Amino acid sequence: YRADYSPVAAAIITAAVFAAFNLILGLCNLPRLIKPLAAFFCIANSAALYFMDAYGVVIDKIMLLNVLQTDIYEVRDLLNAKMLIHLIFFGLLPAYLIYKTEIVYATFKTELRQRAISNCYTLAIAALLVAAFYPQAEIVLRKFRYLKSSLIPANYISAGISVTKSKIKQSRYKLQKISHGATMLPQAHSDKPTLLVVVVGESARAANFSLQGYERPTNAALEPFADKLIYFDNFYSCGTSTAISLPCIFAKAGRKDFVPESEKYTENV
Repeated sequence: YRADYSPVAAAIITAAVFAAFNLILGLCNLPRLIKPLAAFFCIANSAALYFMDAYGVVIDKIMLLNVLQTDIYEVRDLLNAKMLIHLIFFGLLPAYLIYKTEIVYATFKTELRQRAISNCYTLAIAALLVAAFYPQAEIVLRKFRYLKSSLIPANYISAGISVTKSKIKQSRYKLQKISHGATMLPQAHSDKPTLLVVVVGESARAANFSLQGYERPTNAALEPFADKLIYFDNFYSCGTSTAISLPCIFAKAGRKDFVPESEKYTENV
């Protein structure tokens, strides 16, 4: 959020979000549901907040796909004492306090009447705010589309729904072959099949490669073989995340025509 945009817009968006959450949580406030649900969101929100703050990321569909594709070794590298302390104080402790808190409900008719009144007030206030200040709020939302990916817990809930819908959609696709006539050529010097090992470092930046002229020895292990290497100095990634960049490297479509998650139903190199 930049200072050249009205703070009124930020206040209106905040009020509208609060109203929406108040309405949704009011509908979920059932005797056997509210405590487990609140405890879950305390822990999940704490984890989401930690990773967003510690690594400067937002949570969207692509980020969630990266999480789902992460293996145990990458997860182990992310675990540390700071994360544990954060989860304890901002996730587990609030969840425990919610569990120990006794919630007293009124009679069914009284609860129904009170919630209906509360929801009506919430909708009315939200409608008045949006109607009165929509132009200012619309500018902020249009200019800063990433804000919806920064709003906890709406960001990871929306991302989870998007990933689920995508997985269901992919299950209906048939495998698309690159070439129906492709065959393996006979081995020239051996009866054994050729073993090809591909080492992919898709998280590296060309600007930090010593093979490209970077002053620090970031490619020291490759320096002895520099005269035998082919270095492509005009190569661009399809995206900044593993879920996009890695499949695109081996895809037939190329950088401009690559569709994220098409690797699930399309053969590649």
